[in-house]
Parts: sequence; C-alpha cells; structure tokens
Amino acid sequence: LSIRRQRQMCIRDRHPKYGKLKSWQKSENDSYPSKLLYHGMYKELKSYIETKGDEIINLKSGFLYTITRGKRDVPKHFIEYLLEDKPTQIENIAPYALSLEDKSIFLKLVSYGYDINALKNDSTLITSRIATLKHDIQVKYFDRAEETKREIEYLMKMGANPNIRGKYKEDTFSYIKKIDEEQIRLKIEIFFYDLCEKHGFEIK
Repeated sequence: LSIRRQRQMCIRDRHPKYGKLKSWQKSENDSYPSKLLYHGMYKELKSYIETKGDEIINLKSGFLYTITRGKRDVPKHFIEYLLEDKPTQIENIAPYALSLEDKSIFLKLVSYGYDINALKNDSTLITSRIATLKHDIQVKYFDRAEETKREIEYLMKMGANPNIRGKYKEDTFSYIKKIDEEQIRLKIEIFFYDLCEKHGFEIK
C-alpha cells in the first residue's frame, strides 16, 4: 500500500471537544477491519482483534466466514490464529477448509467437533460436493472438477456416509439419480460408485 493509503486506513478518534465522531469517521471505523483483511494486512488486523476483549471469538468467527466467501489467498498462519479459540458455526467454514490443499485446517474443525455427516441445508457435505461436481462438469471447469473429486474421495476416507438422508429423504445416491443430464449423471455414477465399492458402501 502507498504511504498515503496507509495513513487513510486508521481508527478515527472522537473530537476532543465534542466527544463525537462524524458520520464519515464512524463509517471508516466500521469498515477498518474489513479493509485490513482485503489488503492482506494480517499483522495489523490481529492487533485490532486483540483489543476487542469479549468480542474476540465472534470477531474471529466473522472473519473466518468472510474468508470462506471468496478470499482465497489468506496465509495459513492467519487462519490458524482465527481458529485458536473454537469458532462458532464451524459447519460454515468446513467446505472452504475442505477445498484447501493442506487439510490441517479441516482436521482442526473435526477436532473441534465438526461432524462430516451432519446435515446443513438438509444436505450432507458429501452430497453438496457431488452437487459442486455436477456444476463443475456442466460449466466445463474440468480442472476444478478433478479437485472436487479429490475432496469427495478425502471425505469418504474420513468416514463420510452417502446413505444419510435429510428430512426430504434424499441421500447422496438419490441425489445422483435425480440429475437430469444423462451424460453428466453417468460420469458422476462411474466415479462415485467406484469410490463407494472401494470404501464398502452398497450401491443403491
């Protein structure tokens, strides 16, 4: 960042006489931590978080959620810092952690009690990964499809169960059967059924 930009990125103090912030100053203070994250100023962001006392856990959870929504270049040491205190809503972080090549972050969530077979939005993580694989193939993101396959295989090794049903009685097998595009369905069936046989699951 330029020197000018760094000077702009600071916490605004209240007016010494009136004890108030102007609306633009309050707005800058509110957006300050998000700007630090956006610009990769992790040391400064950590210092900011550490000043927040009882708010620290919620703040860390909030930044973890923000990272999972699309900021892919966050260094591992900063994610580990955010995970030091058990975050809330770890199920929201799991898909992002699974997508990382280094699975230590995902394993940390498991150590905190994350259940890879838990239902979220009436779907298990492995079914949602199958849905991602379907999308990858549909839009011809073939490199990404291979990555998604590796994530699915990792989940199976970790004990993911494709037979778990949500309240609408849909498990991973029934989800695959409902895929309309025949060629895509066949590709996924060949891949996933082979995986199921390898891990001892009966194919329905």
